[in-house]
Amino acid sequence: MKSAPLSLFALLLLTPFFAVNALHAQDGDPAGEYAYTPTGEDWDEWHDINSEAWDSFESFDMERWLGTWDDQAFQLNLSYESQTVIWGSQAAQQSLMPEFVWLGPLFGGEGYTSVSGIIPLDSGYSDQMFIYGGWKYHLTPVIDIDIGGNIVLASNQNYGPGVPTPWGTGWSDRGTVYIGLIADCFLHPSVYMEYDFMLDQKNLIFAIQQDWDLHEKLGLPEGFVLDFESRFGWLSANAWLGNGRTPNGEQWRNGYVYSESKLDLIYNITEGLSTYIGVRYAWNNDGTGPTGINGIDMGPDSMVWFGAGVGYEF
Repeated sequence: MKSAPLSLFALLLLTPFFAVNALHAQDGDPAGEYAYTPTGEDWDEWHDINSEAWDSFESFDMERWLGTWDDQAFQLNLSYESQTVIWGSQAAQQSLMPEFVWLGPLFGGEGYTSVSGIIPLDSGYSDQMFIYGGWKYHLTPVIDIDIGGNIVLASNQNYGPGVPTPWGTGWSDRGTVYIGLIADCFLHPSVYMEYDFMLDQKNLIFAIQQDWDLHEKLGLPEGFVLDFESRFGWLSANAWLGNGRTPNGEQWRNGYVYSESKLDLIYNITEGLSTYIGVRYAWNNDGTGPTGINGIDMGPDSMVWFGAGVGYEF
């Protein structure tokens, strides 16, 4: 497959101003320290509603809208995955994944934006760039809301999560919006609904996520954290080829269920520098071997792989 003349890694270096949230967006984490948390008697029942988003908006106070420069945080991350999986489906084999992230206050919540890349070490797969933007907010004392979207650029004409098709050449793109609700309690159960415009695809995701401080739990040296995440999804696409068509001029419908889980051991070396290594598992019922249109190989239906990375926040 002919690759683009300018790699996604180069584009990442040239566009740091795009800046956030790792994880193909739906991370299931509640809003962080940048989000305003009400106090007092108006914030002690599960059904109390946080009005700070509207209150800050109508104040017309830029500092209340966006915070100060000292409130902003930036992250540089670089990870390696021995297999690249999106929506429970193999999108590439070994890949490097650089990312630049911005986090900060935004209308009483936590704003985030990021630009990240998937750079397969095998040239037969597609380079992909993900530009994310979103907003998390403490909606009630126990429920956070996460609203956002992304633009995805790929170095080949692709189907589904970014697998090159046998038809057509050149760049392809997708666009997605999503909304999620996250319970701010043990295991942080969450539910997300995502819609992809190019694939005309609905994706419903249920997830849990939890961190454990291993210094507190097991007496390990300070800085060791165990991070677990698991999600179950169902997707249905009316245009699995995006803007593309088969040689017969047909569109491709597709739908399946999938699950993804990961377990990472994180070591916070300093306040801003951290590293991790972990194992992952994914499964889908999309079929294996030559299935779909013209016998395309849909990839394996279950995968076990590992990932590792390093991150710096400043």
